[in-house]
Amino acid sequence: MLEAFHLFADCMGSEENYYGANCQLEIGQNYLRQKDNKTCEAFLNQAGEVYKQLFGEHHPINQKYYNYLSELYSYDEQKEPMLEMAQKFLDIVVKTNKPSKKDAPPSLFTMDGYLQLISMQCSSSRPGNEIDANIKIIEDICA
Repeated sequence: MLEAFHLFADCMGSEENYYGANCQLEIGQNYLRQKDNKTCEAFLNQAGEVYKQLFGEHHPINQKYYNYLSELYSYDEQKEPMLEMAQKFLDIVVKTNKPSKKDAPPSLFTMDGYLQLISMQCSSSRPGNEIDANIKIIEDICA
C-alpha cells in the first residue's frame, strides 16, 4: 500500500489531496495492526492535517481519523489523548446524525460513538458521572 501511495503522489504531483490523505490514513491503520505505533501516528497525523485543510476540523470525513487516533492512543495507554479523540469522534457523529425534531432522542447512528467513548472512559478509570450520563443517552436511544 505504501508503494501505491507513492505512485499515486507521483502521478498527482502532491500528497495533499483527499485520495492521498485517505491512503495515509489506511497506511497508518496498517502500521497500527503491525504494532508500529510511532509510524502509525505519523501517517494518521499527516492525513488528519490534509483533511482539516481541505474540509475543516468538524467535517464528517474526520470521523475515521479521530477514531483511528483514539484506537492508537488506547494501545499506547495514553488515556487523555485517547479520550479527547474519542470525544471528537463522537461530537462529529452526533452533529452529523442530529434528529430533525428537537424533542427526539439521539439518533441510533450515534450509538457506536457513545459505546466507544464509554468503553474508553471505563478503561481510563474516568469518574462514574460521565459514564453514567453516556449510558443514559444509550438508554434513551434504545427506548
